[in-house]
Amino acid sequence: MAAPGFDEASKLYLTGQFYTCLEACERILAEHPQDPSTLHLVGMLCYRGGDVRAASAWFRRCLETDPNNAEALIDLALMLKKEGQTEEAVEMYKRGLELDPKNAQAHCNLGVALRELNRNEEAVASFKTAVALNPFVVGGFNALGQAEAELDHFDEAVDAFRKSIAIAPEAKQPYHNLADVARRMGRLDIALESLRWGVGVHGNKVMGASLALVMEEDGDVDGAVKLLERTVTEDPQNADAWETLANMHFKQHRFAEALDALCKCVAIDPARAEVHMRIHTMAQIVGQRDLALEHQRKALEVTRLFTERGADGLRPHLLILKAAGDWQANLPTDFIIRRDDWGAVYHYFVSPDGPPPPEDIPFSDAVFNAVAEPDLTRGELATSHKIIDSLHLPTLNFPDRVAKTGRADVAAALADVPHMQIPASLRLPTSGAAAALDAALAEGRIGFPMILRPTGTHAGQGVHLVEDRAAATPVLEASAGGEVYATQYVDYRNEDGLFRKYRVIVVDGTPYPFHMAVSKRWLVHYYNAVNDDAAAMDREEEHFLAEFENVFSPSLREAFAEMARRLGLDFFGVDCSIAPDGRLLLFEVDVGVIVHVMDDPVRHAYKHKYVPRIFEAVRKMIENRISAQMALAAH
Repeated sequence: MAAPGFDEASKLYLTGQFYTCLEACERILAEHPQDPSTLHLVGMLCYRGGDVRAASAWFRRCLETDPNNAEALIDLALMLKKEGQTEEAVEMYKRGLELDPKNAQAHCNLGVALRELNRNEEAVASFKTAVALNPFVVGGFNALGQAEAELDHFDEAVDAFRKSIAIAPEAKQPYHNLADVARRMGRLDIALESLRWGVGVHGNKVMGASLALVMEEDGDVDGAVKLLERTVTEDPQNADAWETLANMHFKQHRFAEALDALCKCVAIDPARAEVHMRIHTMAQIVGQRDLALEHQRKALEVTRLFTERGADGLRPHLLILKAAGDWQANLPTDFIIRRDDWGAVYHYFVSPDGPPPPEDIPFSDAVFNAVAEPDLTRGELATSHKIIDSLHLPTLNFPDRVAKTGRADVAAALADVPHMQIPASLRLPTSGAAAALDAALAEGRIGFPMILRPTGTHAGQGVHLVEDRAAATPVLEASAGGEVYATQYVDYRNEDGLFRKYRVIVVDGTPYPFHMAVSKRWLVHYYNAVNDDAAAMDREEEHFLAEFENVFSPSLREAFAEMARRLGLDFFGVDCSIAPDGRLLLFEVDVGVIVHVMDDPVRHAYKHKYVPRIFEAVRKMIENRISAQMALAAH
């Protein structure tokens, strides 16, 4: 029997007069300090005020006085669960339910605790008991569906989620959960049905982006885009919808539209570091370098670590070290590292000022140094070196080796490789470039014609072919304040008068063909090569990819392996040609080479067939390094 005054205190609690209720409880406990009902009510007041620890203490005081108080046992179990003491919470729920076996909400809460302990079969039993006692118990059928799904009982999960929606259509999560388990079953029809129900109840604002993703997966890309466009029209502040719309534009190669949608997304939610980084990529694709660097800066203000979770968290975890900058600073890993090949892929952007605290670097099984342009990232390469030294993990592309891949360094390292023609390459200093060039000319280390270009540039930026000393003067004067590479020009046109440039990717010492271009001009770029027969170039490129061993002789393929040995690199690209005398003519070694399959899948179907061999070779290389280290550690 409750102490005098408790009924009035209870009414105060039920009507929300919590402070007055507490004063009433204090008066009761002054006279009856062991009254279990009042001790329990104070615990409820503490919980209502957000003090879980104090609530637990009051519930325990209640149980000291009344050990069989089912309500206190069940409420204490809830507090223990919130404090992370899940095992003890389970036992407390069970004790309470022995005394109050028809408490549907307690059975449901017990199921939640059991799920957290991965005891899903027991959880299913608890949830079934809860919904049998009260089908309307909060979250009961939804929780049952989640537990069934975790046991791969997909049909049972679908049934439970449908019942959850029928009982409480205002709840949003069951629609998503039903769609997710249906996708796991391969039943996109059920997923679409669920989310269309959700749109009907909650509107595009809440469910439109999720429905669009399933529509895209079902092949209705145009319909998905139109739905998202309606969604952002109805709800222009929906950052998720803008981000999803950007993804779909990107997949359809509508890069400008994707960039616009991403910018709208971060205008709404500036803390989305991953989206800022995607703007960094997209803006460079459409030629807006300043915008790219601005958003990369904003992303790095939020975090330097970007995580991609793979399909199976038990697979090896890979750490990729990168530098801030434009596309030239790093090896683009978006294609060569496929997320679902790994448990997780961590992209960490190093600072040129030194390594971070050890706790900032996530646990990983291997490290891939993607910092790539030695002329631009000396500080970042030094930091990467220190991080790698501290980790003692299998490492790809050691930073100290990448640091030696400038044009002049490579030319010196490979000068005497058999079956290769390595044009002389000099690095002219910031001050005194003209005098340094004159000295090299006098000593016969280089001659005209020659190619002049600023250090740290690729893709033909700032490149000049000069025929004599007079032509070199204005180029050197325009480059004042920056170093310049001078490279001996070699006329490499073939008998048909055309220039051919091949790009080969070397993975673990093995060369793989990536692309080739044919042009009337000596400065060949893949996407703007000047020729009269694009179809013929495509046929020749397909032959290069399909019959690499017949295009490049065994001696030339061995030259690639020797390059890998001398440079000590695990992954790099080579731009080259086959000189008229049959030797391998080297243009450039590029550790930051872009390898992708973004070309038109109809016109360049052959690239989509052959290029993925490179991605698979990268995966095998990393896995082999991890396995080798594990075997070494075992001995």
